[in-house]
Amino acid sequence: MLTGCGKNVPLSGRVTFADNGEPLSAGTVVFVNGVNQGRGNIQLDGSYIIGFESEKNGLPSGKYKVYIDNANRYEGGELDENGIPKSEQKIIPLINEKFTKLDKSDLSVDVNSSLKKFDIKVERP
Repeated sequence: MLTGCGKNVPLSGRVTFADNGEPLSAGTVVFVNGVNQGRGNIQLDGSYIIGFESEKNGLPSGKYKVYIDNANRYEGGELDENGIPKSEQKIIPLINEKFTKLDKSDLSVDVNSSLKKFDIKVERP
């Protein structure tokens, strides 16, 4: 969800692992600056987009803290014939916890009209 006034800045990037450059293929990149928040789903190739569908999308200019939500792999969790889980799934984090919480993340960016791309390098758990 995005809020705010003025012209928003469309932004894209790629999330990769610092150790080998492989893409992170799950999760959501979240930008927060207190008033505004933007989210971009991470694709299989590690790319994400915030705001290319319409001019109302994107982020208002400003300084943002960045974290990655739901970067997990799931194992197990058998489904019954109706698609309802019979057992719990095991959640396996794909990235270091410091990237998954707003108060722990050291990722930040100054969004402005000259910024078009913000690539992110993450570490494994």
